[in-house]
Amino acid sequence: MKKTTLATLLAIASTPALAENNFSAEIMLGSATQTSEISNAYSEGDDVSLGLRAAYQINENVAFELAYQNFGDAEHTYHIAGISGDFTDKMATTSVTFGVKGIIPLQNNISLNARLGLAKWDYELKAFHSSTPHPIFKADDSGNDFYYGIGMQYDLSESAFLGMEYSI
Repeated sequence: MKKTTLATLLAIASTPALAENNFSAEIMLGSATQTSEISNAYSEGDDVSLGLRAAYQINENVAFELAYQNFGDAEHTYHIAGISGDFTDKMATTSVTFGVKGIIPLQNNISLNARLGLAKWDYELKAFHSSTPHPIFKADDSGNDFYYGIGMQYDLSESAFLGMEYSI
């Protein structure tokens, strides 16, 4: 089974939990695209992604991060020739990540960043047929993989920012 989850985080708000200790907490909101391929059957869907991230900033350019993210419940509906009714695949993915964030401050409160780390993920796929409310097929998987991402942020103040990020 091959799975891919891409997340585009549209907004990130940060408030220092203990500003003098370089800790911060972030709320992540975005869009996630989930794809799955099982025995040449392909499914893809989008949903809202929500998450929480805690960070400890070592210096101006490096921070360690720990996060939980729910990539939503993506759905894909399709029809198979010769079979009456529609099929719907529902995919759900969550992850806990630990990584490092590199930060390049620019000017006017804007900075670029890159993330790299390890994600512990859980994935579930359920296939439904329009003739029954119960799944006709279930699959789940979990594992660990590297993740990476790029982004930028705009500091609204010393205690809040908005950002955009794309991660895989």
